[in-house]
Amino acid sequence: MYKNVMDKFKIIVVSVLALALIVGAAIWVNSYFFQSSVGLSKHVPVELNEQNLPAYASQLSVVQDLPKDSKILVSFGNINYEVYNGQMRKVDSVNDAEISVYLPEEYIERIGEVGVCQALREANKGNEIGFESSLSDTQLAWKYKGMLKYKSCL
Repeated sequence: MYKNVMDKFKIIVVSVLALALIVGAAIWVNSYFFQSSVGLSKHVPVELNEQNLPAYASQLSVVQDLPKDSKILVSFGNINYEVYNGQMRKVDSVNDAEISVYLPEEYIERIGEVGVCQALREANKGNEIGFESSLSDTQLAWKYKGMLKYKSCL
């Protein structure tokens, strides 16, 4: 009888561990693959312009999650912004940007209306977004691998 109780106990323990493993894996898969726009999915419309865009963008998780040593130029027509160290600021130009993103000026307001991801999807669909990088594809993929959770933005 003792052996039978121990066998039941082992079955229960193994079942609980298996269930915990399955639940943990499901949570991980959901957060890794299906929450691709983490921090950007719930957009509240805001009136954006050339002056308040840097403060707005500096609070976005996509900006905060960039590698701290990355230097990115974001141009809306003739209006240039540098994204560096988790902050965006208006600049005249950036000569040593690793990545340059070009959008028409009206996308400043559009980002406020629909959010970053939706605005970037629209720009991509309409072939209105430009992209350049001084990094090789391998360097770009390695340095910005943490940004994969935002892949649905494009």
